[in-house]
Amino acid sequence: MNSRAALNPRQFLMFHKSKGAIVTLSGTDPCVHKVIVLAHNASFDISVLQSSLDAYGIAYPCIEYYCTVDFARKMWPDLRNHKLNTVAEYLGLEFKHHDAEEDASVCAMVVVECMKITGHEDVKLLAKALEVKARYIC
Repeated sequence: MNSRAALNPRQFLMFHKSKGAIVTLSGTDPCVHKVIVLAHNASFDISVLQSSLDAYGIAYPCIEYYCTVDFARKMWPDLRNHKLNTVAEYLGLEFKHHDAEEDASVCAMVVVECMKITGHEDVKLLAKALEVKARYIC
């Protein structure tokens, strides 16, 4: 995928840590620091976001993000691989793979399932317990 593809940098899906739900952030919302971005193979998605913001001349918001591959590897190390569709299948989740909204929902559900299993109700506490590192862009 070309990182300058038709991504609208003013709208992207995020997992809101206090609501435990998928929300859409529009514009350059100053509340971006109150959300945690979850993505499967997050480094790719963040690079697409950064390239798109660069293309539009938009400054990077400060974002804390986690890769759901890291959570899946820690929770289910014996899976044949940790691709999103494999993890979703293991969790019994049906979705249309490579559909942005559905992929984002499954990413959130991966973390929600990790929370259920571990008893952690906060993404940061879950990450700490599983030794999954937060990453940041600013």
